[in-house]
Amino acid sequence: MPSSSAHPGTILTGKEVYDRLMATVDSDLVSASLPTLEERYAKKGETPAQRKARMARYKKSFAAYDKKYQAFLMSLHGKVMATRRAALQKVEASARADDDKLADDLLSQMASA
Repeated sequence: MPSSSAHPGTILTGKEVYDRLMATVDSDLVSASLPTLEERYAKKGETPAQRKARMARYKKSFAAYDKKYQAFLMSLHGKVMATRRAALQKVEASARADDDKLADDLLSQMASA
């Protein structure tokens, strides 16, 4: 799964997410390689049959990327929801403590009245 090694918690750009996931699938398809693909394979003397095979490989690579991307989104969603739950629990605990203190204060006032 993509993560920012420079600053934990940093939100990655779309390009960074794409490149980190695609790099694990097919290095030809990372964004830095895309502009030079046709020239690189033309220089290698790629035949039409080889090009067709490469395009089929790319199609499979994008399908694999899509699966990794969905898994990344599911993981990210789970982490966001866990953070949300933790924040909500903290706020509720704080509110309960305030309510308990108020109730104790009222009981003390009633007892001394």
